[in-house]
Amino acid sequence: MKMKKASKIMALVLAVAMIIALMPVMMVSAATNPAIPSATSPYVAGVPTVTFTVNYTMTAVAGTDQVTLLVTKDTADVTYSDPGTNTQPNNIVYIDQVPYSATGSFTFVADVPATTSTYYVKVGGTDITSPASATTVVTLTQTTYTVSGYVAVAGATATIVGTQYSATADADGKFTITAVPAGTYDLALSKKGALTRTIPIGALSADTEVSVATNKIPLFIGDGNADGLINNDDLLGVKGIFGKANGGSGYDSLYDVNNDNIINNDDLLAVKGSFGKAISSYSTTIPSSSFSISTRETVIG
Repeated sequence: MKMKKASKIMALVLAVAMIIALMPVMMVSAATNPAIPSATSPYVAGVPTVTFTVNYTMTAVAGTDQVTLLVTKDTADVTYSDPGTNTQPNNIVYIDQVPYSATGSFTFVADVPATTSTYYVKVGGTDITSPASATTVVTLTQTTYTVSGYVAVAGATATIVGTQYSATADADGKFTITAVPAGTYDLALSKKGALTRTIPIGALSADTEVSVATNKIPLFIGDGNADGLINNDDLLGVKGIFGKANGGSGYDSLYDVNNDNIINNDDLLAVKGSFGKAISSYSTTIPSSSFSISTRETVIG
């Protein structure tokens, strides 16, 4: 009786062993959430991309021979092709399969967003969709600020030096430059017939107003030939075509320094009022007052 019972147990053990032997070997891996050490303050003013370094750790699971690395933008779940192919969904930023290692790292490049973008960094085994995979979600937020102020010459252009951010002053001299990323900047104020003025803004970390309506930033007017100096060449240029109007013979917009479409006393006064000035004559600080030398607000300072 005992022998029959032992035989049944042995037969059951053998049957279970045969079932296990016929089961496929599953390539399973587990990962800890990828660490992204460079994500704390990723943006540099004026640089359109940022490179992230990802460090990952795989927990030991027998039989794993590959690690799949996947970064997607704004969508967590995607259907992707084998990493060796050239056709991938547009939202895949990075994809690769590398030989299994307990630790590793890789880099990917993210675009600096206008506002916010979300990147999903996933590390797993051969089957990246396995629950054993680990995902880190990186939300990139671009904080921007406004730079505004008043310049004493309507229509002047205000530009954040070294960037594409600029604005044109309205009839009252007000300008507002929007969506400027954090950074350290200078502000340039320019207009045809005026010497360009550069004012340090410094570190931009909040909306900034560089001047107010009662203290508009003055510009030296009268650089007709745009050589960075207001001198006899400009004075002679105005006198040589005095009285000429836009559309008529002899008119030259270079010497219409206040841009009113006629060469007249206002242009002469502008040149004489700023005679001898150069770009280096400007103070790097904003004067406490400004004044006009004509009804068209041709301003010196």
